[in-house]
Amino acid sequence: MAAEEKGYQKIALSGGVAYNQAIESAIRETIVTSGHEYVINTRYPLGDGCISYGQCVWAGTALKKNRK
Repeated sequence: MAAEEKGYQKIALSGGVAYNQAIESAIRETIVTSGHEYVINTRYPLGDGCISYGQCVWAGTALKKNRK
């Protein structure tokens, strides 16, 4: 619903939940059925490592904004 409200076509799945095949499959089906494009991360680990990576990227972006 949030992707629909914001006009996003692609929806990505990552993090620990992507390890669980049953949950990943259900989420993928929901995304595709809603007419959106499903994307899954293949460059970074699906578990906590990817969550940590995303947090670092976000923090780096926030620090750059605060330095201006």
